[in-house]
Amino acid sequence: MTRIENDSDPVTGVDPAELRSAIKEEARKLRPQKQIIRKRPLFGCFNCLVLALIVMAFLLAGVLSAVAKSGVLTVPLFSDWLYTEPQPLHPVAATNTDLDALQRDVLRTLAQTQSTTVVFYETELTALLQQALTAAEQSQVPLTITDGQIAIASDRAEVWLRVSRPVAGVLTMAFVPRIQNQQLFLEVKELKLGQLSLPRGWGQILVNATINKTLGRALTDAPVVLRDARLTDGQLLIDFSLKAE
Repeated sequence: MTRIENDSDPVTGVDPAELRSAIKEEARKLRPQKQIIRKRPLFGCFNCLVLALIVMAFLLAGVLSAVAKSGVLTVPLFSDWLYTEPQPLHPVAATNTDLDALQRDVLRTLAQTQSTTVVFYETELTALLQQALTAAEQSQVPLTITDGQIAIASDRAEVWLRVSRPVAGVLTMAFVPRIQNQQLFLEVKELKLGQLSLPRGWGQILVNATINKTLGRALTDAPVVLRDARLTDGQLLIDFSLKAE
């Protein structure tokens, strides 16, 4: 006789597995639902607006400070605080020099001594600068300079220029002399418009087109070798020797 097994409870007639499953389902339904809490954004719209206004205020203050330091425009409050017109290292009056006569003197001396030192006074360099600026203006360079000079101290020479175009202001450059490829080269160390520092490369372009070009043309044509260049108060000294045949 075949035996039929039945796992149902003999009293209730309920299958224990089904009972457990039903209890779990009821327990799941009764379990409190977790509340989903929305995280508030770190910055609300108002905070973002305030931050944007602060950043814009700093940028605007930077621009106004730069304009005030340059002296191009008068900016209320900023100009009084940041700008004073740059003054020359010391005043220099131009005295003309004849470069052709200077070249002849150098060659005459070299013929006797094989080496010599030529002194360029700041008054002569100022005259050369003014001649170069006049030539640059005639060649339609987009820069108008109404006054300029070169003053020399023992550690640097200073070009001081009063500019009227494309902007009005005072431009100053500090430079030192170098001998480069057997030519005199004035290396710009600092460039400022008013009190605002500018890239030195801009000043180098101006010096190359004016002073370096004028001196280089005068010295290159001569049969001499440039050995050294240095500064003393009020003077630029250049050591020459006679070029070998």
